[in-house]
Amino acid sequence: KVIGLSFRGSSNVEQLIAEATDSAFEAKVPYAPGGQVSKYFGQAFDKLWGNGLQAAMQSQISAHGDYSVYVTGHSLGGSLAALAAGQIVYLNMKPASGVYLYTFGEPRTGDQDFATAHDKQNMAASYRVTHMRDMVPHIPPEFMHYRHHATEVFYNDDMSANAKFTVCAGEEDDKCSNSYLDFSIDDHLHYYGHDVSGFGKNGCT
Repeated sequence: KVIGLSFRGSSNVEQLIAEATDSAFEAKVPYAPGGQVSKYFGQAFDKLWGNGLQAAMQSQISAHGDYSVYVTGHSLGGSLAALAAGQIVYLNMKPASGVYLYTFGEPRTGDQDFATAHDKQNMAASYRVTHMRDMVPHIPPEFMHYRHHATEVFYNDDMSANAKFTVCAGEEDDKCSNSYLDFSIDDHLHYYGHDVSGFGKNGCT
């Protein structure tokens, strides 16, 4: 009894450059549930949401009123997932108690007001999973007035079966991924022992 909504990550280098450029050099854009978010993330989400995604989600939720809504994504997809989950709660499409958000290697999506508004929605679950030195959760940088939402689940190893993890309740906790000052793209591309892109292309098998 689950309605699943999953967002893919960046598909090529050009897209990564566009994300970084818009986030670093363009003004943030308003986000209805609260605060402001990266122009790239905000506009990408609006295009998806306004061109059929909102209607599709509303149709599924209306048809399956007792189902929970699970929203997920990796990298860019993590930011879009966070925006989608917040919008579902904000529009009263589903009570917050029935919305579960799990992101992987999510960049900083918006400013402090965005993070605060997100945390106050009190979803059934809102977890940002991070892997060791994954560089993407550190961009855009905090000095550009970006801030993570809670709650971070940090794996300081290869994320194999039964691996230990740390849960950091704060938005930017030095006990989790912020404990590193050196970063890795390889840790971003590998989660739970899988090459994320290859895993998706192979049908998640």
